[in-house]
Amino acid sequence: MNEMTAETFHISIGGFDAFQMSVVLKDGALVYEYRESMYGELLASKTIKPTEQQWRAFWGQVRTIGAQYWREEYSSAVLDGLQWEIELSGNELEVKSWGSNAYPPANKAYPSEAFKQLLKAVGELLDDNDFIKRWYYDYAVGAE
Repeated sequence: MNEMTAETFHISIGGFDAFQMSVVLKDGALVYEYRESMYGELLASKTIKPTEQQWRAFWGQVRTIGAQYWREEYSSAVLDGLQWEIELSGNELEVKSWGSNAYPPANKAYPSEAFKQLLKAVGELLDDNDFIKRWYYDYAVGAE
């Protein structure tokens, strides 16, 4: 296996009656799916095998963001809303973190710039400008 790829790659965001997004590594390719709700219509999907250059840029962003230092859990007292999970390993980095209505690194109610930067890096890895617009620019507008 090329050291720049991932051993584990799983990212998901969503709520029971809200949108659902996931990116997972399957057979050496990243599979992205976006649904209108947990059991709703599939609105977008994409399968891609990132290049070594794309992987190198991604892992560099993960390191720069400091995601490898995020806590395992971020949560608030709010029971409804959005949950997210990130499990990444490869290139001598490991990130395993999840949250419910709270985001790293400061456990705030809105996605931090670092969290959004990680999503932007995923969009660049997918080579998908719509993903970047949806998850970096539009996700939790007004946060921070």
